[in-house]
Amino acid sequence: HICGRTFPLVVIDECTQATEPRCATALSLARGRAIVVGDQKQLPPTVMFAKGLGTSLFDRAIAAGMTPALLTTQYRMHPLLSRFSSVTFYSGAVADGNGPRPLPACWPADRHLLFVDVPGREDSAGQSRLNRAEARVVVDMVAR
Repeated sequence: HICGRTFPLVVIDECTQATEPRCATALSLARGRAIVVGDQKQLPPTVMFAKGLGTSLFDRAIAAGMTPALLTTQYRMHPLLSRFSSVTFYSGAVADGNGPRPLPACWPADRHLLFVDVPGREDSAGQSRLNRAEARVVVDMVAR
């Protein structure tokens, strides 16, 4: 426990990407309710060295009979991009919460998805990776 503290509510976001031991740590601090949030149709936990940790607590709960609630409105993506996920993974059940924002002027009007090959190399910064050349191209494209 954190200095002997517990919490009346524990929320575990991206639970489908967390291993069960990570979730158990958070759940051990709950003295009341726990809410797990995630999307089992997205990325599973990343497990590189320990076998048997590839099933998330969220997936195990679904396998035991829990019925997850689907949030049916998304606000993050442009509708041209979100339509693919909605139709492909959620039978068209996810709608857009706000109207389409204009795409950057450099974006071809007839394209829903654009791939840009950027020559450059990926660097490491601690456990993260970054590609400065790629970041500059994205900033430049969006700024136009």
